[in-house]
Amino acid sequence: MQQVAIEMQKASIPSDRVNAVRTYLAFFLGYLVDHNSKLSRWQYERSRSSSSLERHAGVAPGVFAETAPQILFDQWLSRVLPSIQACASIPATQDVQLADAGRLPYASGYFDAIVTDPPYYDHIAYSDLGAFYWAWESMILRDITPSALAPTSQGTDGRLGDSISSHGQGLLAAFSEAQRVLKHGKSKPFPVLSLDEASTSDELG
Repeated sequence: MQQVAIEMQKASIPSDRVNAVRTYLAFFLGYLVDHNSKLSRWQYERSRSSSSLERHAGVAPGVFAETAPQILFDQWLSRVLPSIQACASIPATQDVQLADAGRLPYASGYFDAIVTDPPYYDHIAYSDLGAFYWAWESMILRDITPSALAPTSQGTDGRLGDSISSHGQGLLAAFSEAQRVLKHGKSKPFPVLSLDEASTSDELG
């Protein structure tokens, strides 16, 4: 996969396109490992191997399944290509920022709409999941990934390090900032998911 990037660079293909291809190839590598580990079981109803992370707890099946990489590549492409084609019809984004959701680098009233999917606190082990894929994907993406985005085994994700109080404070800061940068009269969707109603109330203060 690294050789693909080298050949593209030799062909004078723009670096942003080279990095885009590298990113997708890294995603496939993650998919390959995810569906070809000792945590993968055979799904008889679908005639395919399962994801290693299909269950919240990493329980090894009695018999694990392996699938030929070419078959997995075809499966992966069948899911990814329609998304790429759909995105190709969307006007190009003019501004991409890496920033704190509680301190956005935009003026008040900047946006017509905000679409977001906040972290689900203790429902998803973000650091564990990120570390699982990053162990492989980093071989391709480490030199082009900002350090702020690179998963670590010591990262906090609401389950490993953040208390529910600090998680709620972070959400409220993000909500307030979103309200600030929205144009007057506009609304925003904010899905919030917790273990129970009490947890949800605690998150939102």
